[in-house]
Amino acid sequence: MAKAGRVSPVQVGVLIVGLIAMGYLVYSLMRPTGVTVDTEIVLADVTTGQLFSLDTAKGSAFIPEVNPDTGKETLFPVIKDEQGNWVITPNHRGSVRSISEKPVAISDLRSGRVNVASQDIKPITRK
Repeated sequence: MAKAGRVSPVQVGVLIVGLIAMGYLVYSLMRPTGVTVDTEIVLADVTTGQLFSLDTAKGSAFIPEVNPDTGKETLFPVIKDEQGNWVITPNHRGSVRSISEKPVAISDLRSGRVNVASQDIKPITRK
């Protein structure tokens, strides 16, 4: 047993192993994971089928988003399904019924399929 005030080789070894473990833990928590977060969402106007993109890194999106051309809240987030069709995201399909405009660009509310006017996506610029 070591005398008071003296450090034994076992204590030094435990301290070194602890510092290495702590260093590895900090490194593993701070290193990049390779996961990227997409900051751009695609929105479709449910009345016209026009596609828009919004950079959410510059601010939040409010659903339904305002169409910059019409000033009406008719833009909903869309994704492409397995067949390559644009569809309203599942968690926003129910909200389509709440808007005052008739969603004529949606061919089937259950699937959320949008009849897009064009594959061109117009960026929304905010000030």
